[in-house]
Amino acid sequence: MSDSLPNNQQIHELFVRRAHKDCLDLIDAECARIGGDFEYGLYVRALILRQEGKVQESLSFFQKVVEMNPLSADNSKQVGKSLLLLGRYSEAINIFDTAVELSPDPDWEVLHNKGMCLVKLDRTDEAIAAFLEATEAEPKQPTLCALGDLYAKLGKFDDAINIYDSALKLSPENTEMQTILGLLHIKKDETEKAFEILGGALTINPRAPKTILAAGKIIQDSGDADVALTKYRIAAAQVEFAELWNNIGMCFYAKQKHQAAISCLMKARQMSPFDWHIAYNLGLLFLEVKQNMSAFLSISASISLHRQFAPTFSSLGIALSRLGDIDNAIEAYKRSISMENNHITHLNFAISLLNHGRFDESKQELRAFAAAFNTMSDEAKRDAKEIRDLSEQVVKTLKEKERESEAQISRTGARGKEQENDRRRQTQNDEEEENEQQQQQDDDEEEEEAEGADQDQNEGEQDKQDDIEQHNNNNQDQDENEDNNNNQDGNDNQDNNNQEQGDEENEEDNIDQEGNEEADQDEGEDQ
Repeated sequence: MSDSLPNNQQIHELFVRRAHKDCLDLIDAECARIGGDFEYGLYVRALILRQEGKVQESLSFFQKVVEMNPLSADNSKQVGKSLLLLGRYSEAINIFDTAVELSPDPDWEVLHNKGMCLVKLDRTDEAIAAFLEATEAEPKQPTLCALGDLYAKLGKFDDAINIYDSALKLSPENTEMQTILGLLHIKKDETEKAFEILGGALTINPRAPKTILAAGKIIQDSGDADVALTKYRIAAAQVEFAELWNNIGMCFYAKQKHQAAISCLMKARQMSPFDWHIAYNLGLLFLEVKQNMSAFLSISASISLHRQFAPTFSSLGIALSRLGDIDNAIEAYKRSISMENNHITHLNFAISLLNHGRFDESKQELRAFAAAFNTMSDEAKRDAKEIRDLSEQVVKTLKEKERESEAQISRTGARGKEQENDRRRQTQNDEEEENEQQQQQDDDEEEEEAEGADQDQNEGEQDKQDDIEQHNNNNQDQDENEDNNNNQDGNDNQDNNNQEQGDEENEEDNIDQEGNEEADQDEGEDQ
């Protein structure tokens, strides 16, 4: 090997042995030795980066490889794979088309990856064509399974079964494909065939959880919830997944063990919060136990995840009706009927309208129920005996409600007339009473005016009498004052006379005293 050429053989051997560090070190050494990048070194470096999850970096190196050798179909294929992993599907499809043009022979991997991009873009017909072309180039299990899944999604179960039969020929002991094939037969109501295939899968792996789950589903649908639970317990001992707990919950639901069913379905929803089937089943269970708000929330969550399943809207109508929101319940029922003209939906719609007193609309829905029911086969009608009995009960209840309503209207009308007469009599009495009160008020006012005039006259006479009395009193007071003055003068004169008399008596007393004193003195001298 020339010293100017890189050691691609040793690089390849290290890459195959997954000695990635040594491989990258060798690539760096070779780049340094030859003085720059080389195609295979960049190619292997990009592969290692993608395996390590560094997809964006790998894309950059693959694009450099394409620049070095734009005619290589494999280089373009690797760019397309990185774009697919990055979710850049439209760009990837263009690159895969380039790879197809560059490849001398059809490359099943390029066509398969192109088909996967088309599936992601919901271009189903184009995806089927790409998968069929890939299968013609080289039948491979991944392509056959992808094609079978597309047919099953479209409801083409016969085509899906044929594709999975072909896939099983490539891998006869693949229990996962056997389980899918068994489930497809269940979709076609071919229960015995499905159980046979699932039994063969369990022979290969008696503890395959998904196979046990599928077999248990058949048993559960047949009405034997206890045996189904036994199968599910075996699967749960191996591995836990949301679908398993959903089925266990529905088994408890069938056994009327509602609390256990709710617990299982809640666990399933925690494990797979974006599975609309689980949210829907939980909503049905909440409706069963009359937890209407919880039912509304679960069913609404299911609709937000998947809006193309008519029964979810019908169940939403039931929940809204029970919550008193009949207008939005009507919209939900109409949405369900627009998607699927189901007789049970019409019956539930009629019951909701009946419960809210909308009898005419309820009659219309009962007629729609009868029309949809009559389109069923005789065998289906016999199987739906409970539904037919319920509809008859609804019709009977509706008639009773209408009679009660008419009687109520009649009673209300009679009471209305009586109340109207009472109002008229009351109005007449009020008017008479008002007139009497007005007359009494007028009489009172006249009497008050008369009393006021008399009072004014009396007050005038009284004022005159008071003036006379006041005048007389003044004269009397004057006379009394004069008499008092005269009496006072008399008294004063009397007092003066008395005073003078007293003075005279005092003088006499003084004289006598002096005489006595003189007598006393004489007596003393005599002594």
